[in-house]
Amino acid sequence: MSDGRILIAYDGSENARHAIEVAAAELGVGPATVLHAWEPLSSASSRLAVYAMIAGAGAQELAYEREQAQAKAEEGAALAREVGFDANAVAIEGDGPVAQTLVEYIDEQRPRLVVTGTRGLTG
Repeated sequence: MSDGRILIAYDGSENARHAIEVAAAELGVGPATVLHAWEPLSSASSRLAVYAMIAGAGAQELAYEREQAQAKAEEGAALAREVGFDANAVAIEGDGPVAQTLVEYIDEQRPRLVVTGTRGLTG
């Protein structure tokens, strides 16, 4: 059941920043959750992830990634509050593509509206 919240997906890009401003101008303000979804490097299927695991980065790297993800969410929430939203920050860790993580969170939380900026060439 929705609590009337607007969900704003935020990745730090210029488009995501612009989406916050447009949402405030077009929708007015109110309760919002600024969400930064991320996939840990250790779960990414890339050579970089393999090298990180071999180097023993493991738990320290994951803790650092979590801190950075929360900081990104807080950055977005601060921007949303600057334009009048009553915003909180949430960072969610996925075990797959970020878009999939967002969709799963949206299905679970059932926000009133989802606002996102895209880079134009990705899903």
